[in-house]
Amino acid sequence: MKRLTLLLVALMWLPLTTSAQNNLSQEDISNIKSYIEQIRTDWQIPGMGVTIFKDGELLLCKGFGVKNLDNPQDSVDIHTLFQIGSVTKSFTAYLLATLVEEGLISWEDRVKHILPDFKMHDPWVTEHIQVKDLTSHKTGIGGQVGTYIPNLGYDRDDVYTMMGLLKP
Repeated sequence: MKRLTLLLVALMWLPLTTSAQNNLSQEDISNIKSYIEQIRTDWQIPGMGVTIFKDGELLLCKGFGVKNLDNPQDSVDIHTLFQIGSVTKSFTAYLLATLVEEGLISWEDRVKHILPDFKMHDPWVTEHIQVKDLTSHKTGIGGQVGTYIPNLGYDRDDVYTMMGLLKP
């Protein structure tokens, strides 16, 4: 997790090293790729995917390194999925805050009013859990519960349905 945080901080500085225009030259792109490879090597990261947007325009989307050290021919590409663990909490909080700022939802809205088919194991929690509870560990679901369900071949809809089966 520490390496991921350091990488994200380092990548935040990339826009400062690129040209002011969205249209990057081949030299700029080459320099960015070299910089990313250097970070990957220095921090001993086997593989990673990097996507860079500027002003809503896609500048770079590329895989670097390998998916598995035991299989060096299996390179990371733009379709490689990574388990990013707790980083998803930041994404979720940001997206929810954006919806709140746009007035589409409120932190105090009950999840059941937004997602009528939402279900938790406890009927009271199902009816009363609020949007803000989803971002503050107040759902009653313990750490790592359900983490590996997708690895068993279930998709997002299956995981959503299984939420009602997870006991706190």
